[in-house]
Amino acid sequence: MNEYQRALTLLTEAADLMDSIGDTLIAAHISTPMALVEDRLHPLNGTTDLDRSPGG
Repeated sequence: MNEYQRALTLLTEAADLMDSIGDTLIAAHISTPMALVEDRLHPLNGTTDLDRSPGG
């Protein structure tokens, strides 16, 4: 499994757990890294920041 996919799975599970116990503040804070990982998995232009050369 892709490391980013694994991270997204863990973050999703953590957010779901926090929601289930009613701690929506922590669940909301988890959404930021989730969005970043999703961007890495599904980039809009087909590349990620890691694919770009420095200065390019």
